[in-house]
Amino acid sequence: GDYTYSDKLKGYWRLNDTSTTAEDLSGSANDGTIYGAESITSGSKFITSTISGSSLTLVPDPNWNGKSTITVIADDQFSYDTTSFNLTVNPVQDSPTAFEWISVESDSIYVTQDSLNLEELYTLEWSVSEDVDSETIYYIVNWQIGTLLSGSFGQSTVTSLSLTNEENAEGPFALHPYLVTLPRLTVYFTAYATDGIDTVKVIGNDRVLFVNRYEYLSTESDVVPTEYALYENFPNPFNPSTTLRFDLPYSGDVSLTIYNMLGQKVKSFDMRGIQAGKHTLKWNATNDLGEKVGTGVYLYQLQTRDFMKTRKMIFMK
Repeated sequence: GDYTYSDKLKGYWRLNDTSTTAEDLSGSANDGTIYGAESITSGSKFITSTISGSSLTLVPDPNWNGKSTITVIADDQFSYDTTSFNLTVNPVQDSPTAFEWISVESDSIYVTQDSLNLEELYTLEWSVSEDVDSETIYYIVNWQIGTLLSGSFGQSTVTSLSLTNEENAEGPFALHPYLVTLPRLTVYFTAYATDGIDTVKVIGNDRVLFVNRYEYLSTESDVVPTEYALYENFPNPFNPSTTLRFDLPYSGDVSLTIYNMLGQKVKSFDMRGIQAGKHTLKWNATNDLGEKVGTGVYLYQLQTRDFMKTRKMIFMK
């Protein structure tokens, strides 16, 4: 007969592409069971059919949707009969597939006043997230500093984000007046994949970047000294700024702290992973809050794991 329209059929069922239960929509009180069926043909290669006794089971391939005409044949070796119905598998919205970080969980960059590594890249990378509905996947990378400052790098279809050391050393510190006074900060990154409807977060902890920005520090020479040294500042007395010089025979963490004559800490320069060499550091007579200090006598102390020395300087009007 004519099976083009549902009213010509003895029965037809519809399935969602994630469902295994047929719903009779023909109005014929069909319950999904075909009695006496012995063979079946399907108009789609994406549907698997099996007959067990008097039960017919149709299983669409995962994430497939569409329409197919199902023909069932009953044969007793003397005669046969057929019946057909339409099977409709409705599309449903699928989320982007899970994806994960490829880049390391934490990293550090060090940028000084005369750094030659400003164009070096810090790269975040992650695996591909796919969309079974063939929709375009966009990736979003969010950043956060502390609990109040956060933002996003926007959408992209590539699975990586690269930032130069210069961008990392300048951008985050300009977000708040307080950050300008800091020599270092920590940035947290996370990533998302979206098809415009559903969004999934990358698997794994946030990536962490420690940014050490020593804009006041420079290296005078590539020659490695043989011993630690802290020299007299120049000029001394000074106004409005002075230069402090020190030698490091070994790479490592360095702390240079300025105190007033009451022993109160005024300014701290905490520097991690400083390379061996002859270094200079500029102080503009401000405290850790960026406020101008009063005139008078100050002490400056250099401290490493194996060395400590203190000298005196005078700030004059």
